Amino acid sequence: MRIYTLFLAYAAIAQAWTIQKPDLELPSEAAAKRQDAIDLFTGAYADYKKYAWGHDSLAPLSKTFIDDRNGWGATIVDAMSTMKMMGLEVCDLFTEAVNFSSKIDFNRSKTSDKVSLFETTIRYLGGLISAYELGGKKNQALIDRAREVGNKLSNGWQGTNDFPYNNLDFTTDIPVVEESGIAVAGTLVLEWSKLADYTGNKTYLELAETSMRRIGTNASVYVPICVA
Repeated sequence: MRIYTLFLAYAAIAQAWTIQKPDLELPSEAAAKRQDAIDLFTGAYADYKKYAWGHDSLAPLSKTFIDDRNGWGATIVDAMSTMKMMGLEVCDLFTEAVNFSSKIDFNRSKTSDKVSLFETTIRYLGGLISAYELGGKKNQALIDRAREVGNKLSNGWQGTNDFPYNNLDFTTDIPVVEESGIAVAGTLVLEWSKLADYTGNKTYLELAETSMRRIGTNASVYVPICVA
């Protein structure tokens, strides 16, 4: 069963299956709902820019910021793909976000927190690569920053460990030796495979595949969500 599931995961990525129903017709109110979604996003993002620009998150009630993802501006990086799909490059939000993201220094955390391999992959690495793709693959600086992130996060794999440690100190490049989550070890292949494609460094894909294969073939029983 594990091998079959692993095969399906690879096949879905490789084939990029179409999941939308052919000839789908949108309801008459779709355009209005689309605009409602855009208005909600731009309103919230305007508050973020006013009270928390450059930081990770907006604290809306206190009208200040929270740096809960190492202070690199997670909201900006995470929102770029949404901006592009909403067509917000016409009001320069996407361009502004790309310019900010292309200059982030990922070599050290701006906070005292450790860096989460899982969270940094889905928010920063995924955000940078998605913006690069959706932006027509024109801004090489986004891939340069993604490479920086990938190189630092690669320190989560130590020695002969197939599973990466999740929490890392970016100052020393030493991970916290502890149990890791199944999501940490088993869901990296999408972002890391694209990073390998755009940098030409297949090591990124090999690391993610090693963890994913180990989960699919390991004969041991997993404690829920955790691997040793």
